[in-house]
Amino acid sequence: MDTKTHYPYLLKWGTSYAYGAVALAMKMGYNIVYDPKFKKPLSNLTGAVPLKEWPGMTPQNGGGYEYAFHQVQIQARPILPLSH
Repeated sequence: MDTKTHYPYLLKWGTSYAYGAVALAMKMGYNIVYDPKFKKPLSNLTGAVPLKEWPGMTPQNGGGYEYAFHQVQIQARPILPLSH
């Protein structure tokens, strides 16, 4: 089985914890996430991004985020880098 063809979102997320939450949301029929970082005045008023293209949250000061799918939301919790 070709991973790129069957699971393209796994490659996008790399080694983060998000791919499980995104995969679950997609399996349940969700295709779009609304992220305020992607709002644009004339072209994207709601910040809608396809789940397959959404890059997730960008950590500041290293570390990362642990993601969970809860009812109709993808929630993110910061995690510390290994050096802490």
